[in-house]
Amino acid sequence: MEMTREEILQYLQDKRELTAPVAVTLKNLHEKQTKLTKAKQFLGKTIIAMFVLTFLILITGSGRGLERFVFLVIGIVLFGGRQLFLIQPAEAELEQAQKLHNTEISQSGYINGKKNFPEKFYNYSDTYRLYKLVEEGRALTLQEAYNLLETQQFQENQLSIQEETRALQHDIASSARVAAVGSVISAFNTRK
Repeated sequence: MEMTREEILQYLQDKRELTAPVAVTLKNLHEKQTKLTKAKQFLGKTIIAMFVLTFLILITGSGRGLERFVFLVIGIVLFGGRQLFLIQPAEAELEQAQKLHNTEISQSGYINGKKNFPEKFYNYSDTYRLYKLVEEGRALTLQEAYNLLETQQFQENQLSIQEETRALQHDIASSARVAAVGSVISAFNTRK
């Protein structure tokens, strides 16, 4: 039995409504992961520098008494502060976001919505795009919409690969120019 355009649109709208809460929690989860990554990187080089300076001072015997340990104390304070005020709260937020996401993906409505629907398109973005393809009349059946979306995603993937390749080629060309300039300077210095 063939579905009408309105039935297909309603079917896809239902899928969008089922996947929307999961999309929101997934976005939140990614934001919390990014926040944790930034928290772990915050002052990282400075903290390492403090420990390295302390180590160098101890090895060389520079400074007197407490002066030897100033950089160590600064490094410990920065490390502890980052841990206490940035990393631990970010980890707690990430854990909470993960729990919310797990709750949403375990909802019976969400799980039942997967039945008889292609797994790779069962997300808010793809159900929205499928809806638009049918709504705009670019696909008359669900199968046509699936095929058209798959083709679009393939083309987008190919464009992305081309952009990465172009960026890599640009980077290689820039590195080659820098190496060429370095060679010229080295040849000039050798000639002197």
